[in-house]
Amino acid sequence: NLILQNLGSDYQYYIFYEKDALDPNIDIYGTGLYSVIIDLNQNAGLGKVKNIDNLVIDDSLRLCHLTSTRHANGRDWWVLINRFYTNQYYRLLITPQGIENHGIQTIGTKVYQGVGQSVFSPDVRFFCSFDDVGGQFGSYLDIYDFDRCTGLLSNHRQQHDVVSWGGIAISPNSRYLYHNFFSKAYQYDLEAPDVLASKTEVATWDGYQSPSPTHFFTMQLAPDGKIYSAAFNRSDILHVIHHP
Repeated sequence: NLILQNLGSDYQYYIFYEKDALDPNIDIYGTGLYSVIIDLNQNAGLGKVKNIDNLVIDDSLRLCHLTSTRHANGRDWWVLINRFYTNQYYRLLITPQGIENHGIQTIGTKVYQGVGQSVFSPDVRFFCSFDDVGGQFGSYLDIYDFDRCTGLLSNHRQQHDVVSWGGIAISPNSRYLYHNFFSKAYQYDLEAPDVLASKTEVATWDGYQSPSPTHFFTMQLAPDGKIYSAAFNRSDILHVIHHP
């Protein structure tokens, strides 16, 4: 899910979320994008849930990749969401007037549903996503340029690799993409002439367990400028890139 302020109110927030279903021939997928409003000015400050299950997009959607970034005007929010097993993206704009659907963009090659995450660079020049699809499909890293005025993607680059769960995050200066790949961690230079060719190994799992193996998994750039990474499965630790 994704939480954003209702720009028409100082006390209201949108929660966006997907409902899911299983296609036994392919994978689990989102059956639509929904929203509710949380009004913190109700119930003596405890809040109230309003407009439950408001249908925003009625379509089959990629799961677990909801993310947002600021419009160039510094006020509104862009939300991108991929149609299931396609190369098409819905563009939503959150404004003081509400939720605006700016249509579908078709770009590049098909994006696969799997286990992974999507992220914008802090300066909003880039949009990246990673999915481990598994089985015969392997994993996919997708990199785009992003126009924060129009919400349009461009310059699609895709790397297809073997099966491996992981995650991605981008450095505070927006230049370096970090990619966890189960027992390896890599860095890409997003400003290089050939981004995919700039791949550099920066870490290898050393076998540590706490209590289970601490393989590298999903990642997040934090306000302190460090990148934190969950460990796969039941581990009770976080990995850290101190100076990304």
